[in-house]
Amino acid sequence: MITGVCLSPCFSQTADDYTLKGVDLAEKKQYDKALEMFRKAASLQDGQSAKAFHNRGWLMEIQGNIPAALENYQEAVRRNPNLPDSYERMGYWSYKAGKYADAVMMGEKVVKIDPENEEVKKWLPDAYKQRMEHPQIQAEAAVLKQKPSPTAAEKAEVKKDDLINSKVKPEEKK
Repeated sequence: MITGVCLSPCFSQTADDYTLKGVDLAEKKQYDKALEMFRKAASLQDGQSAKAFHNRGWLMEIQGNIPAALENYQEAVRRNPNLPDSYERMGYWSYKAGKYADAVMMGEKVVKIDPENEEVKKWLPDAYKQRMEHPQIQAEAAVLKQKPSPTAAEKAEVKKDDLINSKVKPEEKK
């Protein structure tokens, strides 16, 4: 019995190896195999696996699953906060959703990390403009995210009988 001899290649796959294979497979439209490579890269739990999460996000985008893409981009930047491409994609989709303040915030992170990023230059100037022209959209979104306090909820309750028997609008009552 021979020991210490490798009959197959004697190296372990790195996250980068799996990621490169995944990108190659995705470009060949072999999405299921590509996703498996990205999963393997991500399972290594090292700093390089952030790229695998970014690429999984990219793959989800290609397939039209934007919520899953965004989850993967968020995980990518959680693992590596200096990954401009993931911030750019999150910013782009915030811009497309009309969340201009979020888009600007992400775009500024991209520019800070990678001032020459060409993708962010395509939408960031308009995101700034839209944020300035439509500040009420951002204010309304912030209000909708807040939960009312118990006293505010009680004050908001209006009895059905009061509305039916009253000629005064509820907000005008004193």
